Amino acid sequence: MEHNSGQPSPLDNIIGLRRNLFLRIVSSLVILPPVAALLLLGGSMFALLVAVIAACIAWEWSTLVSRGGMTLIGSLSVTGCAGLVLCYTFLPTEMLSIAILLSVTILAGATMLSRERDALWVVGGCIISATSCLSILWLRESEPDGLFLVTWLISIVIATDVSAYVTGRAIGGPRLAPRISPNKTWAGLLGGIVASAVVGVIFAVYTETTGVVALAMLSAVFACVAQCGDLFVSVVKRKFGVKDSSRLIPGHGGVLDRLDGHIAVQTLAALGVMISERNLIMW
Repeated sequence: MEHNSGQPSPLDNIIGLRRNLFLRIVSSLVILPPVAALLLLGGSMFALLVAVIAACIAWEWSTLVSRGGMTLIGSLSVTGCAGLVLCYTFLPTEMLSIAILLSVTILAGATMLSRERDALWVVGGCIISATSCLSILWLRESEPDGLFLVTWLISIVIATDVSAYVTGRAIGGPRLAPRISPNKTWAGLLGGIVASAVVGVIFAVYTETTGVVALAMLSAVFACVAQCGDLFVSVVKRKFGVKDSSRLIPGHGGVLDRLDGHIAVQTLAALGVMISERNLIMW
């Protein structure tokens, strides 16, 4: 039967969905092994990776809110985010404060002198990128078991994303936030929460230092945080009329699209560790 409506047929939708899923799997298989290896190594090699990620997030955010163009404030944002990550790793503690103060002064001065209409949005993205990337570096270096803590947090977000995607597609049902992200469902959110709770149980059993119920509940909370981070980025993209933050990662869009949940979780986790002065996984 000829299809002349101008709309994709059900078969086209299925083929498109399978192709996108295939690209996601291939991209993940290519990216995850080197990232996992650098996370395991820690130190300067992991810091270099995080610096690249910080620059990518700042670049994507800047071009997103500037509607495709790279402005002076955007360039300063990209440079500043990557530079702060490198300064955190390679400079002495007393020099780090000077580097942060200098970066903030330059960016603030450029913003006040700039006539760019979205300059404050760009600065906001710079703060988000720098804070989240410095958070994961600080958590990785935290003792005891910084590696284990970061691995747990990353596992929660991955489990949430994958389970929410699969559950949402399989069950469907009422939309979670139809005006923000039409594809997200309440079933997907529940599936993500359950999957993250299971991850918490696994880590609690493995460590034998944390209550199973406590870590499962904390993991479920972080699953909700991850989804909030995802929705926040969706709100920004919708405001500026953008579907993906970039096309750097086939099947996923941009680095910001892939890491929105991680950004929220790592930042909140670092805040929790600072306030409690304890490793979250040892609560």
